[in-house]
Amino acid sequence: MKSVFVAALLVAGALSLPAPIIAHTGPAEESPALTEADVLAMGLSRADVGDVLSGIVQGAAADVKAARLWPNPSISYTREQVDAGPAESDEDLLTVTQTFDFSGRRGLRTRAAQSRLEAAEYLALGRRLDIEEEIKLRFYETLVRQRRLEAVETWSARMARIADTIARREAAGDVSSYDRRRLERETASALARHYVEHAKLERARQVLAALLVDGSADVRIGWPIVQGTTLPETQPPSLERMLASLSKRPDLAALERAENAAMQEQRAAGRWWLPEVTLGGGAKSVEVDGQRESGLIISASMPLPALSRDQDKALRAASERRVARGERSLRMSAAMGQIRGLSAEAAQLVAAAREFRAEAIAPSAQLVRTAEAAYRAGETGILQLLDAYSSSFDAEIQALELELGARRARIKLERASGEPSS
Repeated sequence: MKSVFVAALLVAGALSLPAPIIAHTGPAEESPALTEADVLAMGLSRADVGDVLSGIVQGAAADVKAARLWPNPSISYTREQVDAGPAESDEDLLTVTQTFDFSGRRGLRTRAAQSRLEAAEYLALGRRLDIEEEIKLRFYETLVRQRRLEAVETWSARMARIADTIARREAAGDVSSYDRRRLERETASALARHYVEHAKLERARQVLAALLVDGSADVRIGWPIVQGTTLPETQPPSLERMLASLSKRPDLAALERAENAAMQEQRAAGRWWLPEVTLGGGAKSVEVDGQRESGLIISASMPLPALSRDQDKALRAASERRVARGERSLRMSAAMGQIRGLSAEAAQLVAAAREFRAEAIAPSAQLVRTAEAAYRAGETGILQLLDAYSSSFDAEIQALELELGARRARIKLERASGEPSS
């Protein structure tokens, strides 16, 4: 009879592992479980995430500002003295010059910079979607890990309950040593599985926590605790709608803007035949033998496009344009295939998970109740009872794996379509 109590003690030990501790927000009872919306809000509101997203855009915005600026005017002053015997003269020249673009290149390059800014904005949005996807994947991994640990605890609790029945039957001399040993071994297996699942849950929590708070924050073991449904509750947009709106996906839209920027640069380089003109004006003052005369200076100059006709700029812009166009076409084809595949995978996994939970989990629970009643009545042995417990546990784990697979496919489908959560 002592061995039965040892088995029960092992089960109790499995159920009494340290409870999760909420990090940085106080005791567990003071911090509610986090939903998907909660973790997304926390992760995306981090200052370093804002720095990354704004930094991607600010560099391109600086280029737009630079393209819009006129070149600075130049001012120059010259004094010349000539001493030729009895004749002595002094000359003072003050001029101001400004370069003007009458070719329209400045406007074209400004539009090119604006297109690059729009591309940077799309790239920042794409980076935001990447962060969202990672947070969602880690959130649901943590949620499923919590459910797996709960399944182990249910398995252990069932064996703890049957330990009382074995104790009574042993007192009556109706239990063999084989029954006791099988229960002890199964209980030890449940305890080991509990420690494994607990360790994997803590790892999942720490990975998720690293996405939610700054690395310098005090995050202790056991946080965050999450809540939600493992299976998607809403239907994704139709396949036709996702394919039709694919051109709006951030990376594809950014490549389209990059191609437009290169086209504007190519047009600007093609206007080599109308160079910039530098106009100047000023005053000249001459003093000869004590008499000073002054006059007006007007100048105009422009480079002669005899050797350089912006061939390098035209070739570079044409190359960038072809690369952007080709890369966009390649990514569009890949994205269409990815969306079709993920849409089919997500739909089939959701259907499989729902069907399995409906047809396997409920019957497993009924099977456990029947096996327990039969064992207490002495109609079956310990093997049938432990098999019912193990089958019920395995069914729950399989259901959770199917649901996690369906959720992952749905998250990846949302990312492939390029639609943000908010």
